[in-house]
Amino acid sequence: MKYLFLLVVTATLFSCELNKVKYDTYTYEDKFQIDAPEFMIQTDDLLAEAPLQFENTSKEMYTLVINEDKGMLESVFFVVPEIDKSKPLIEQYCTMQTISTRDLMEIEEESGPEKATIGGLEARIMEYEGYPEGLDFDTYYYIAIIEGEDAIYKVTSWCMGEDKSVNRPIFKQMAESFKEL
Repeated sequence: MKYLFLLVVTATLFSCELNKVKYDTYTYEDKFQIDAPEFMIQTDDLLAEAPLQFENTSKEMYTLVINEDKGMLESVFFVVPEIDKSKPLIEQYCTMQTISTRDLMEIEEESGPEKATIGGLEARIMEYEGYPEGLDFDTYYYIAIIEGEDAIYKVTSWCMGEDKSVNRPIFKQMAESFKEL
């Protein structure tokens, strides 16, 4: 009984801490926006192709947003034999994401793509945990793929695997705040 009480108290404190996280809204060229926790700073050194990037190096938390032209993606996917061209573009993108992730890391856990709606748009949520090539520590990835009017957006967040339970709700909140403008 004592352990159950401690478990309930710990869970309550954790949910209260999560509710205290404050977010700022960031916009890219009047095209899209996303909320990031105040404790993550905007950066430009994670991936050159990502117009919005956030990090907190002391917490080892990172997020980036990529936007890719749908017409360009269709022409790229046309030459990839593993992609079923009869499926919607968002499904093709998920297939490509899975192929590239499996090539770049030893996956321990994988979920998705799970259908979702983000900012009124069709989306897919994918999660991976494993060992990226060249690293000897477990990494957790939360990926939201969102189909906009003219672009596919990918919100990718990651942290150390051991911090997954603390950071997943924050990554989820960030992805769900995404809006195409």
